[in-house]
Amino acid sequence: MAGIREYYIRGGHLSFELDSEHTDGELTAAEMAILAPWLDGVRNAFHLCCGAGRHVRAFARKGILSLGLDISPYLLGRGLEEIRTEGLETHSAVLRADALAIPASAGCIDCLTLLGNSFVFFSDREAHCLLKEARRVLRPGGIFALDIPCHQHMTDLIRRRDRETGRLTSTSLGQVSFTWQRDLEEGTRVLVSREVVEHNAPDGRMRRMEMLFRFRLYRPEEICSLLDSMKFSLMAQCDCLGPPGRYRGMLKKRILFLFRR
Repeated sequence: MAGIREYYIRGGHLSFELDSEHTDGELTAAEMAILAPWLDGVRNAFHLCCGAGRHVRAFARKGILSLGLDISPYLLGRGLEEIRTEGLETHSAVLRADALAIPASAGCIDCLTLLGNSFVFFSDREAHCLLKEARRVLRPGGIFALDIPCHQHMTDLIRRRDRETGRLTSTSLGQVSFTWQRDLEEGTRVLVSREVVEHNAPDGRMRRMEMLFRFRLYRPEEICSLLDSMKFSLMAQCDCLGPPGRYRGMLKKRILFLFRR
């Protein structure tokens, strides 16, 4: 059944995403198919902005010690429930922490991930700080995996459909009306998403939430240049596509990069 999945991003703002657009299993399987050939010899992994921990669990299933970091207690709580349900406590855990201050000693991590388009939430200054932290905690030869929305796909999509409205049944909020308005600022560099969600609160009153988010849209060559300036070397660059007819928006087409420290 279509529903709404709540998630938090930096700053603690609440946003929404349609459950019917994808499932975590589909996303994770597509990503792990790309990552798996590079994981030989990886003993431990940290997952930045891990959300409900789908990568944490996927790595743990391979016997890799796996720790997820996020700033949302709500999502971390969901992640811990999933870890317990799958019986993965011996190989995985989640921790509330900021990606700009990774709680790890220098050179102790084999693999670091920042997936699910999380990198685009950070400002230019924050992105630089994050990459410095990534280089600090990764061991020499360690792997850093991150993805971004496909720049061309997003700009084409916004030109075709910059506004979307709808009504659906939420698994947690009941009947929900939503409006998304997306625009490009600074040429095609910054995606601005204005989101309005309305639903009936338990007291019967209509609750309205208005949110404004800005996402940095990178071209692939910008990512490669940025990581090169931080002394990371590119190992692989792959398109990560959603199944036809299922995905849309920022998750429809992504580019996944693997860098070596």
